[in-house]
Amino acid sequence: MAPATEVGGSNSIQKESVPTPIDRNKRYQENEKIINEEFKIWKKTVPLLYDTIYTRAFEWPNLTIQWHPTYYKLNESKTMVSLKFLVGTNTSSNSKDYLKIYSIDLPASLSNDYKTALPISTTSSSRIEQSLKLLHQWEHPGEVNKARFNCLGNKIATLTNSGSILIFNVDKNEASYEYELKFHTKDGFGLEWNPNNPNQLISGTQDTKLAFWDLTFSVSKPKKIIETHDSVINDISWNKKYNYLIASVSDDKTLQIHDLRIENGVDVKNPLLKIEQAHGPNFDINAVSFNPELGNLLVTGGSDNLINCWDLRKMSKPFRKLYGHNASILQLQFNPLKPNQLMSSSIDRRLMIWDLSKLNDEDFDEQEFVKNIDYNDPIAKFIHGGFTSGISDFQWSPILEDLVIASGDDNLIEIFKPHIVEEAEEEEEEEGEDEGDGDEKMEEEEEQEHQEVKREVEQEKNEKSKEDENDHKEEKKEQEEGDVEMKE
Repeated sequence: MAPATEVGGSNSIQKESVPTPIDRNKRYQENEKIINEEFKIWKKTVPLLYDTIYTRAFEWPNLTIQWHPTYYKLNESKTMVSLKFLVGTNTSSNSKDYLKIYSIDLPASLSNDYKTALPISTTSSSRIEQSLKLLHQWEHPGEVNKARFNCLGNKIATLTNSGSILIFNVDKNEASYEYELKFHTKDGFGLEWNPNNPNQLISGTQDTKLAFWDLTFSVSKPKKIIETHDSVINDISWNKKYNYLIASVSDDKTLQIHDLRIENGVDVKNPLLKIEQAHGPNFDINAVSFNPELGNLLVTGGSDNLINCWDLRKMSKPFRKLYGHNASILQLQFNPLKPNQLMSSSIDRRLMIWDLSKLNDEDFDEQEFVKNIDYNDPIAKFIHGGFTSGISDFQWSPILEDLVIASGDDNLIEIFKPHIVEEAEEEEEEEGEDEGDGDEKMEEEEEQEHQEVKREVEQEKNEKSKEDENDHKEEKKEQEEGDVEMKE
C-alpha cells in the first residue's frame, strides 16, 4: 500500500484536487510516452549490456515462472543446451488457464563448460519458435497465482485463486493434479518448498495464516498452522542452511522468523522473532529472501522502495539499506550459484542486480543519494529495463551461471545473461589501459626523437646550402675579376 504524502509544512494540510478523467488520460499518455522512450533507449544498448538475450511474446501473461531445478542436456554436437521451465497463465474469464512446462534450446556457450560466451544474440521470433517446445500442460482452475518445482523437479505445487494448493506429479505425466491441499480460505502468493526436502512446503495467503505441509505426514491437513500475522501474507522464505527456520512478511508491516522445531501443538500463536515496522510505520513489506549459504543473512523489500539487509544475530535494525528502485519492491532472490548476488524486481518495471560482496568495501552516503540524482548505490551492478509493464516473476538459473528468466504483465517472457564486469575483468581492463598509456608514451617519445633527427637533417641541409651559396658567390666574383683583366 502506498504511503500517505504530507503536503506543505508540518502544521498545514492541503487538499489535492481530484483529477478529472481528462487529467487521468493525459497523465496516462504522458507516462506511456516516457515508458516507450525508455524502452527505445534500452533496445539500443542491448549489445553492450548482455552476453545473450531472448524475448518471446505469449498470448497471455504468465503470473509465475521458474526454471526446472535439475534438467540440463547438451546436444550431440555440443552446440546447444536444452533447459526446461514452468509457467502458469492468467487469461480472461472466458479462456482456460494452464500450468505448462516448456523446453528451450540455448547456445552451448552459456554452459559452465565454456569460459567465454558467443557474441550477443537477439534471436528472431521464428528461431525462438523452433527452439521453444511445449512439453506438457495441465488445465488449472483459474489463474495460477504461483507455481514451484520441489528441489528434485518431480513435483509442482500451485496456489489457486481459491486458496487451495494443487500438487502435480511431473514423472507420471497425468492429465490432472495428483491431490489438493485444502486449508486456506483466500487466495495469495506465499508458496515455498523446503530447499532440502522434496515433500515439505509452506504456504501463506490473504487469510493471514501460514501452513506447514509434510506430504509424507498428511495431505488432508497441515502439520503445523502458524497464526502470528494480522494481515495479508505477501512472501515466505525457507532457510537452506538452518532448515528449521522460516521467514514471512506481511501487510501488517512485520518481519517474522518461525522455528518449525518448536513443539507446542499444531497451532503456533507466537513467532520466534518479530520485527515490528521493519520498513517503517507507513510501509508494507512485500518480499523476503534468505541467503542460500549465509544462514544469518536475509533481505526484505517494502513499499518504501528500499531493500533492507538483516543479520539474524543482530536484528535491532538492518545493517544496510539498498537504494536504487523508484517504486515498491515486489520480489527478491539470491543467485544460487553466486550467493553474493541479489536480484530484485519492482513496480518501476526494473530488475536490479546487487553485489553484496562489496558491502564492506563501498562507502555509501544516504543523504547524498537523496540530494544528488546522479549519485548511485555502488552495490548496484546491473539494471534490466526490458519490460514495458509490471514484472510478475523472475528466477536465476540453478544450473547455468548468471542466466535469468522473467515474465511480465505485457505477455513477454525474457531469458537473458547480463554482462556483469567482474573484479578480475576490471583489473585486466585497468592493466590494459595502463599498458595503452605506456604504449602511447613510447610512441610520443619515438615521435619526439624522429622530429629531433628531422630538425638536425634540415639544419645540416640549410648549412650546406649556405656554404654552396657562398662558394658560388666567390666563384662568380673571381670570374668577374678575370673578365676585367682581359678587357684591359
